[in-house]
Amino acid sequence: MAIKYVISYGKKIFWIVAVIALCVGFYNSLAGGQKSVLVNTTRFSVRVADTSEERRLGLSGTQPLKQGEGMLFIFENDDFHSFWMKDMKYPLDIIWINADREVVWIEKNISPLTYPNIFTPEVPARYVLEVFAGESDRAGTKIGTKVSFQLK
Repeated sequence: MAIKYVISYGKKIFWIVAVIALCVGFYNSLAGGQKSVLVNTTRFSVRVADTSEERRLGLSGTQPLKQGEGMLFIFENDDFHSFWMKDMKYPLDIIWINADREVVWIEKNISPLTYPNIFTPEVPARYVLEVFAGESDRAGTKIGTKVSFQLK
C-alpha cells in the first residue's frame, strides 16, 4: 500500500513540474524573451538578423511591419553595410548605429520602387535597424541619438 502511494505521489509531482516548466517556457517566449531596441523613449520590438543568411534575407517578402516593430541587423565589424529594397512590399526607414550604439546615418522613407538602388552610410556602422517608413521621425531619431538594446 505504501509503495502504491509513493508511485502515485511521484506521478503527481512529475505532472506538476511538467506543467510549471511549460508555463515558464511559454511566459519567457512571450515576455522575457522579447528582443527590443530603445530609441529615445520609443521601444521597437525587433527580429534579430545576426547570421549571414538572416542578414541577406532581411525583411524581403514579409508582411508590412506594424508601428513599434523592426529588424535589427547585427554585424561582427564596423563597416559601410549596404542595403537595398529587393523583394520588399513596403517602405522603410533604415538607421545605421555604431559600436557605441549611437545613430550615425539615417535613410528615410525608402520605397520598394528604389530597387536596385543601394543605400550605404557615409560612416561605418556595426548595427542597422529597419523600421516602417516614418517610425524614425516618430521616435525623434537623429544622428547622434543614443540607442539601447535588449536582446535576451
